[in-house]
Amino acid sequence: MPITFTVDHARREVQTVASGLVTFAEIEGHVLKQRDAGVLSYRELFDGRAGQVEFAAADTPRIVELMRKVTMEGVIGAKAVVAPAGYTYGVARMIEMLAEEFCEIKIFRDEDEARAWLAAK
Repeated sequence: MPITFTVDHARREVQTVASGLVTFAEIEGHVLKQRDAGVLSYRELFDGRAGQVEFAAADTPRIVELMRKVTMEGVIGAKAVVAPAGYTYGVARMIEMLAEEFCEIKIFRDEDEARAWLAAK
């Protein structure tokens, strides 16, 4: 599967890695798996550098709407996303901007910066 994650319950953190082609359905599945595991409120480092977005930019509002819906069930923790340059970075930034009113997401190109920001949350 293109998106895998591990959970550290003691630290209330999720480490996620995306690799290969990542579709809208895989993003949706990832969010719902975290919801079902009870870890959506945890901080998350999402490393997308080995992944490539395989959906249209027009699908980003669908992702944001999914995230908005799960906030009705509980808080979404801070998300630091490390994204490669190009289209994937642009799509991630769109999600960041569209979700800012209900979810703290920040997009980075540098993993150390992402980890430092997330540790401050």
